[in-house]
Amino acid sequence: MSERINLSREQLYTAVWTKPIAVAAVELGMTSERLKRVCREDEVPLPSLGHWRKSPVRRERDTVPLPPAKPGKLSVARLGRHPAHRALPAVPPPEHDRHDCTKRTADALEKGKPDGRGKLVAVGSGIASVAVRPHNVPRALAILDALCEAAEDAGLSISEKSVPAVLVVAGVQVPFALIENQRGLELVVGEGIGEGQRLWADKATARLEDRVTDIVADARLHAQAIEAHERRIADRNASRRAEEVDRLQFSKRLTFLTEHADRLVEADKVQRLAEHLRATDEGSLLRMREILRWLDTYTAQLRERCSAVSVDREAGDWRIW
Repeated sequence: MSERINLSREQLYTAVWTKPIAVAAVELGMTSERLKRVCREDEVPLPSLGHWRKSPVRRERDTVPLPPAKPGKLSVARLGRHPAHRALPAVPPPEHDRHDCTKRTADALEKGKPDGRGKLVAVGSGIASVAVRPHNVPRALAILDALCEAAEDAGLSISEKSVPAVLVVAGVQVPFALIENQRGLELVVGEGIGEGQRLWADKATARLEDRVTDIVADARLHAQAIEAHERRIADRNASRRAEEVDRLQFSKRLTFLTEHADRLVEADKVQRLAEHLRATDEGSLLRMREILRWLDTYTAQLRERCSAVSVDREAGDWRIW
């Protein structure tokens, strides 16, 4: 037989105006639609769609007061749920029993100040990525501690040096983050690379605290996706490096051969000049014999540097073949 829980209008009003409806519904052991329907039946005003995205000041200003009940009408909400499915407030473990990561994260949240959306954000080495509002801190710490314990029981570990803390699966770092949105708390595991990421959220019949074992088991799939993604990146980078090496090698070889080809062209030009000088020399010029001798020597040197032996030797010095 299911348990009956009776809520007054004041209790319903407090539930839907102090936290997002999805979170309130989970804690009350019912669906969001059921909670909205109960509020409408009992004439309890509901927050607007974007209420929880507003700043604390605007939320307080836009809060609708609870109207008085109609005379002669006494209504209570009957929520039929099995006790096993009723969400109870999460209580973090005693400080001395907490995981080291949970302790560091708790200290960071305690010292932090709410941001523009009223959330406390934990940042630092070995500190889990957590962004929740103050009233959800105890539950966030309880979820984090359960996750750390379940990970170590499964043979995984929590990195104490990375920023933020990550799950380590066979040497692969799997990031995770505990965040709060309109639907309640969400645990983001993995990276945004297709199957490498998954969002775990509260359900009407199962809270995050009850699913940490499944989350840890699924972390191995995230690790495989991350490892495959990193392998593809490494292969692509190696291919690009090989292509760059080939381009540099081609450029060096072309420069090397072009220089030798230019020497041959220069040798031909010098030789033509020497032949022209000989053809126009009348034998009366004093320096012409020395000039022609120098041109012949220079032409021979150019042709020698372009010989097969010289080219092979210089190519070895350049290390391009």
